[in-house]
Amino acid sequence: MQIRDYDWSEIVTDLHRHGMERADICRALSGVVSDSTLRAYVRGVQLQPSHWRGELLLDLWCRRTGKARTEAPTRPAHLDNYCERRVTKMRIDVSTSALDALDAVFRPGIAKILRGTGAAPQESHTDMTMTLPGFER
Repeated sequence: MQIRDYDWSEIVTDLHRHGMERADICRALSGVVSDSTLRAYVRGVQLQPSHWRGELLLDLWCRRTGKARTEAPTRPAHLDNYCERRVTKMRIDVSTSALDALDAVFRPGIAKILRGTGAAPQESHTDMTMTLPGFER
């Protein structure tokens, strides 16, 4: 089975073929989809609108062309792009400087607890007092 997705470039082009300029499409959608976004869909720079923008565009396409949603232009879905984009957003900076900064902040408090000068282990966490460097009283 091949997963298909709407071809937003073709949908916008179809609206143009049915007499709608990009400005007309923007007006028909109450300005929630900008002219630059429509250009990005046509050029393929932006493959997918957000769900609700896609619903609005698809509804306009159905009304303007007189066709059903099932007749809307489709293309094979590019699932690899979606996975790569999500992974990119989840990257964490684990550089040496970031780890050194964490170590510098937490080491003094941890050392106090381990030496026994801080809160005793049997005490609850709410009784523990730790301060960050530069925030001592």
